[in-house]
Amino acid sequence: MNPGQLSFAALLAGMLVRWREVVTVALATVFVALVLSLVLPPSYRTVASFVTTDAGVQLPRGLGDLAMQPGIGGLASQLGLGVTKDPSESPAFYVALLNSRELLTRLAVSRFPDARSEAPGDSADLVELFQIRSNDRARA
Repeated sequence: MNPGQLSFAALLAGMLVRWREVVTVALATVFVALVLSLVLPPSYRTVASFVTTDAGVQLPRGLGDLAMQPGIGGLASQLGLGVTKDPSESPAFYVALLNSRELLTRLAVSRFPDARSEAPGDSADLVELFQIRSNDRARA
């Protein structure tokens, strides 16, 4: 074995020699994590993504299909880049829909299975499940 290589046995032996330092670092890490979990406020974040497509667009089966459509516009529509005339198919519409108060309110008051409950059919809304504390139920 080369002197520059480190084996698992050598690493384990080095840790056993310095066991007090290893335990101290582990306990300090747990302590810092506990303090941070108590001090920092909870944060709930989510990400949503979507892809809009034209309902009439079909993927090309070959080069012959591309030749049937006129010009660059036909190629763009085959790739899903076509311009739609319906505003409900634009990406801005879906962004506004995902951020709408109505959709967010419906999500917040919807009932979901409560894994903490003993009863198998019990459910709770998101405010109860995430234990969000607020005096104003509408704001929570």
